[in-house]
Amino acid sequence: MAQQMNHKSPKQPILHMASNTQEYEVVSYERIPHVKVFVNKIRYRNYHMHGAFELLLVLEGTGRMNLKDHSIALTKGSFVIVNSGEMHEIDAKDGALVGLFIQISRHFLRDYIPYWKNLMFYPVTPQYENASHDTPQDKNVSHDTPQDKNASHDTPQYENASHDITCRGNTTHMPPRNLYENCQKSMIQVAKRYFSASAGEEVAFLSSILILLQHVLETLPHEILSPVSYERRKKKNQRIQRIQDYLDENYLSPIRLKDLADLEGLTTTHISHLFTEYYGISFQEYLNNLRYEKAMMLLRTAHLSQEELAQNAGFSDPKYLNQMIQKRTGHSLREYQRILEQFEENPAALGGEDFWLEYIYSSKEALALLNSLGDCIF
Repeated sequence: MAQQMNHKSPKQPILHMASNTQEYEVVSYERIPHVKVFVNKIRYRNYHMHGAFELLLVLEGTGRMNLKDHSIALTKGSFVIVNSGEMHEIDAKDGALVGLFIQISRHFLRDYIPYWKNLMFYPVTPQYENASHDTPQDKNVSHDTPQDKNASHDTPQYENASHDITCRGNTTHMPPRNLYENCQKSMIQVAKRYFSASAGEEVAFLSSILILLQHVLETLPHEILSPVSYERRKKKNQRIQRIQDYLDENYLSPIRLKDLADLEGLTTTHISHLFTEYYGISFQEYLNNLRYEKAMMLLRTAHLSQEELAQNAGFSDPKYLNQMIQKRTGHSLREYQRILEQFEENPAALGGEDFWLEYIYSSKEALALLNSLGDCIF
């Protein structure tokens, strides 16, 4: 049984972690119905999905976004859209990336654009001739010119002319660079209006959202799923959601593939393939990542020994947790605990957001960052 936790009372609630009570992220729309905008500094975010389309513009740093069958290199200026119900992971490796996120409900404008929820975008983020090429290198991931004929070209190079690109077996026509830049600039414009909006400016904000969506549809390759395909995809996502809910409720206990197979009435082989298909990683890797996130949250909220921390995060041995923290942060678990103790004593002395998996900027911080970028960040 997990040890009872002695919770901390942080002096300043400036660090925000994703709750991860469910890996299906429930998007709440506090300001404008069906639209949410935020700036997030991310070191790592485990595989998750949500019922909204998510647009990402990378403002600083590098990393990778991993989808179920595709890996995208993220650099400053990368613009990506994640489909509603699509599993994705963000990993900045040894550093952190700052991203501008806009989440738009699949029910947005349903009375005017009924096919919006049926849209499926392809995961392509082009980089142009004079774009930054500080793409993080990963020996296990193919990059700009993969040799394997079946490998995905996740960072194709384009000049100003249009080009064709094959993505997920479909050949699509990539637009000129100026259209891609329109998406980037529209993201910034939407965010500035969102963070600085006052009463009476809702129409201007919604207008900027519509302009952004127009640029996205003109720029990014996509298709409209048939009702049959949409329902089939929806049922698959519901199965994955049931599995995720089970893991989130039982991660403190030993979990076997057979437990998940019994849950869904499938064979262990089928469940194993399901994880590989949706996440691109094994069941055990996903479970370890989930437990790692839980441990990192506990580091912030509870005073625990290394053994208690590992136990309350579901690890059978502290050494496994220590190995993951060492690999992802460059610090041992003990070193990391000392850093956080120093932060508690003097938050201003350390860049606190640099020691957490995620740091959500306040509206004031986000607006200041966006204004500092000027008209173009690329």
